[in-house]
Amino acid sequence: MTLGLDPPPGGKAYVQGKWTKDKKEGNRTVATTRRPAASADRNADGLTASATAQSRPEAACAPGTTNSGGTGPHTGPWGTGTRAVVGAGALAWGLAVPHQHPLLDLPLAESRAWGSLAGFVLFPLLVTLLVVLRGRSAPPLRLGHGAAWLVTAGVVALAQFFPVAVLTWIGATLLLLAVLRRGGCEVLAVPNLLLRRSDYLVCLPFSAIDAWESQPRRPR
Repeated sequence: MTLGLDPPPGGKAYVQGKWTKDKKEGNRTVATTRRPAASADRNADGLTASATAQSRPEAACAPGTTNSGGTGPHTGPWGTGTRAVVGAGALAWGLAVPHQHPLLDLPLAESRAWGSLAGFVLFPLLVTLLVVLRGRSAPPLRLGHGAAWLVTAGVVALAQFFPVAVLTWIGATLLLLAVLRRGGCEVLAVPNLLLRRSDYLVCLPFSAIDAWESQPRRPR
């Protein structure tokens, strides 16, 4: 006596945990599996998240993203270490090295006391005020290389008039970023901390290091 089994409806077969369609070739029935759908981690351009981060340094360590350390917006050891070294060097240059006859010889431009006050307090509070005027509920800034060049040119120009204040400001905020292990530009370090925001501006030398550290590492 023979037992007959009804084939599954729709001409499908169950092969290796997947329902597949049957493809008939002559007297044989060959099971063909469907190709898996595109990976969910691909974006509209067909790039994976890691490839997008590599091509966009501002996305590699921007707040809310994950770097190689898996700590969200935090920087890696190289990004943190370079910020600490450069920040300490800028502070030493601003406070320990005499700055005689800056451009236009403006009053208090050479003063270490006034430069320390401006660098540690006045300049960070001025940038914080500009962020507040934009609106506490405004969406987070995501500024790329164009804005970074403009900010860098402005800081360099300001340093020609007030070298002690600018070097103290840049050095102190870089050390703050190193302590917090945050990426981005040091200009926004204090506003982000005081206002609990996540504004981001590409930092021309350091964002490249952050992007390199955020690349996935192959296991050895």
